[in-house]
Amino acid sequence: MRVKYFGLFAFLFLLVLIDRAAKGWGTSRPFFDEHLNPNIFLNLNAFNVYWSVVLILFIFILVLLILRWAKKTISWFLVLILAGALSNLFDRFKYGGVIDYINVGFLGITINIADLYIVFGIVMAVLFLIKNEKITN
Repeated sequence: MRVKYFGLFAFLFLLVLIDRAAKGWGTSRPFFDEHLNPNIFLNLNAFNVYWSVVLILFIFILVLLILRWAKKTISWFLVLILAGALSNLFDRFKYGGVIDYINVGFLGITINIADLYIVFGIVMAVLFLIKNEKITN
């Protein structure tokens, strides 16, 4: 039983470590557009104490879902979302905002790897749920 959790949380640790390293490496390169983003995910409005509480509750719920569905494929996608949320939350508490450095010019936003984890995890989890819903119906 503990083995299934170890793999998931080792993956979580690795993802957070990759994002933390990328923020340290990427921000020192001239082709990255580094800035401290005071807003929430994908530059949506200002971040405040209310959003901090919501984000912490969201992270707690993700952890519970991962533990509940540890044997299911969807848990790996939830770990991606959790890794992105934790790494960005770390930035938020340490720097007062999230370090974004990948300029996505055609969308007019600057993001980081943690944002990519979140988007990919959400998309894959939704696709997984849709696919499994079709199978069960």
